Amino acid sequence: MYTKVNTETAKSMMEADPLAVAIDVRTEEEYEAGHVPRSISIPLGEIPLRVGQAVQNRETKIFVYCGSGFRSKIASLTLMKMGYKNVIDMGSIQNWRYPLEQ
Repeated sequence: MYTKVNTETAKSMMEADPLAVAIDVRTEEEYEAGHVPRSISIPLGEIPLRVGQAVQNRETKIFVYCGSGFRSKIASLTLMKMGYKNVIDMGSIQNWRYPLEQ
């Protein structure tokens, strides 16, 4: 199931599910400048190649975000096509109103 949520809802959902995975689909440089806590970096173009190593269980909740919301939507739809069942698009990191990790 593909779901679009705001960052506040995403944060609550991630806190409630310790097995959830957040994927930052921006470039490595963007990720290093600041990212959502507990997130992993898999740039958009590498999703098909790397996500299987990071998330083996296709039932895992996967939260996806990027810089503006465009790449996160593409990545979310790609993950759905790959068979992932719980893909949650949280859109732009610009809407994240909480501390970032570096």
